[in-house]
Amino acid sequence: MKVYALYCSNYLPATEELKAHAKLLDAFTLSQDNNNENSFDAVSDLIKPVQRICRYSLLFRSLVQNATTPEEALLSQQALESVQRVSDQVNARVRDAENNVRLVNISNSIDNSKVAAKLELLRPGRTLLCEMPAAVQVMDRRARLARALHLHRARHLRTRECQQPRDSTNSVNSEMELLGGDTSEITREESALRDSLTSSGHGCGKDRQRVILLSDALLIANKSNFRLRVRRHICLSCAIVIEANETEDATTASESCTRSFALLASKTGRCNCHNLSPSTLKRPVKRRYSLSKSMSQLAVDEPEDISVDVASPASPLRRRQRRTARQYIVHCESEQKKKEFAALLRGAIARCARSEEPPRSSIGLAATNLSAKLWQSIKQRDFSQTLVLGYGSLLRRRANAMASVCHDEEINGSTDESNSDDAPSSHQNQRLLRTSRLATSGAA
Repeated sequence: MKVYALYCSNYLPATEELKAHAKLLDAFTLSQDNNNENSFDAVSDLIKPVQRICRYSLLFRSLVQNATTPEEALLSQQALESVQRVSDQVNARVRDAENNVRLVNISNSIDNSKVAAKLELLRPGRTLLCEMPAAVQVMDRRARLARALHLHRARHLRTRECQQPRDSTNSVNSEMELLGGDTSEITREESALRDSLTSSGHGCGKDRQRVILLSDALLIANKSNFRLRVRRHICLSCAIVIEANETEDATTASESCTRSFALLASKTGRCNCHNLSPSTLKRPVKRRYSLSKSMSQLAVDEPEDISVDVASPASPLRRRQRRTARQYIVHCESEQKKKEFAALLRGAIARCARSEEPPRSSIGLAATNLSAKLWQSIKQRDFSQTLVLGYGSLLRRRANAMASVCHDEEINGSTDESNSDDAPSSHQNQRLLRTSRLATSGAA
C-alpha cells in the first residue's frame, strides 16, 4: 500500500515532467514502436495503476450485490471494506502530496522575499488545508463602533415618523442621543457584528482575496499579476469562529448570512500564545494581543486606594489588561464552501489550541524568589545595587533558615526527652525488630 500511495502521489509530477520533455518522449516512443507491434503511449500507461484501485472497489461492490450465498456476501463485503480503506488512504496521500506541491507554489509566488522568509511556509509539519477566494472585511474597534453608530442612526431615522429634512443641529442631537442612550457599547458591537454577518460583502467595497488555510495559521492575500501579496498572517492558537446561527438573531438570518462567518483572532507576532515565535518575542508584552483565557481574563479586582506595582514579582495582586483581537468577516462564494471552510478552520483551531494556564518560564520562576528591590534594580538595569541587595537578601534568608532549623531541632529534642521515659522511639523499635528477625533466621 505504501508503494502504491507513493506511485499515485508522484503521478502528476511525473506526467508534467514527461510533458516538459516532449521531444525526448517522442523519440523514446518511436524507438519503442519500431521494436514492438503494439503502439506505446507513456502517459496512458502511467495512469493505469491509478485507475485500478478505483475499479477494484467497483468490482467488489458488484460482487456483494450479486452474491448468491450469505458466505459469499460476507467475504465480498470484507474485501470491499479492505479495498475501500486502502483507497481512502491512497486518496489522502495523494491529496497531501498535491497540497504540498500547491504550498510550494504559494511560497514561490509571494512578491516580497523578506515576507516569504518570515512566514516560513515550508516549515516541517506545516500543510495546506484549503484555499479559496473570499471577500474579507476587517472589523477593528474603531470600525465596529463607527458601523454600530451608523446602523443605529439609520434605524433611528427609519423609525421616526416625520420625513422632513433636518439641519446639522438635529443631526448632532441625534448622535448625542445615540451616544447617551441606554444602548451599551457591547450591545452596539454585537449588533454591528450581526449586521456584518448578514451583509453580502459586495457593498463594503472589498475585493476578492485569497484565503489560505494552513495547519497552524491563516493567510489573507491579494493576487495580482500571478503574484501573492500577503495582507494578514493570523494565528490559530487563540482564534474563535462565530457563525450567524450562533447569534441571538438566528431566526432572521438572510441568504447572505449563510455564506458568511466571523473570525476573532490576532496577527501572528501580536498574540500571547505559549509557543512564542521569534517575531513574537521581539515585540513588547503590551502588543501581544490574545484571546486565551489566561491572558484575556482580568485578575482579582483591586481596590482603587491600593497601589500595587504590576511589574514587581512580590506583589500579591496583578492587574492584567484585557486583550482585544480583531474581527474578520469572511464572505464566501456559496454556503457549501462556507461550511467546508468553517469545518476545516475549527479543526485547525482545535489542534492548535493551547492550555488555559501557560507554562511558567525559568525567568518567571527565578523572579518569584527575588525581593521587590532586587527585581526593580534588575529591571532598571542598575546593577550597582544588585550585588549588595542580592548578598544582603541571601544572608537574611540564610539566617532565617538557620533559625528555623535550630527551632525545629529544639522542638524535636524536647519531644525525644519527654518520650524517652515512657516508651522507646520508633527508630529503636525498628532496630529491635530487625535484630530479632536476623536472630530467628540464624537459628532456623
